[in-house]
Amino acid sequence: MTCIALWQQLGICDYGELWRLVALAVGLRLGGIVLLGLLAGSMLPSR
Repeated sequence: MTCIALWQQLGICDYGELWRLVALAVGLRLGGIVLLGLLAGSMLPSR
């Protein structure tokens, strides 16, 4: 989320008027992927 906000403010990328929603969606998606990985990893058998 920070990268999108930083790039928007610096003018590196233009995400349009809804750049905050884009940052929120990307952040939530990344968090979901991490949580899914943690859940899948916790189900693996331990030695």
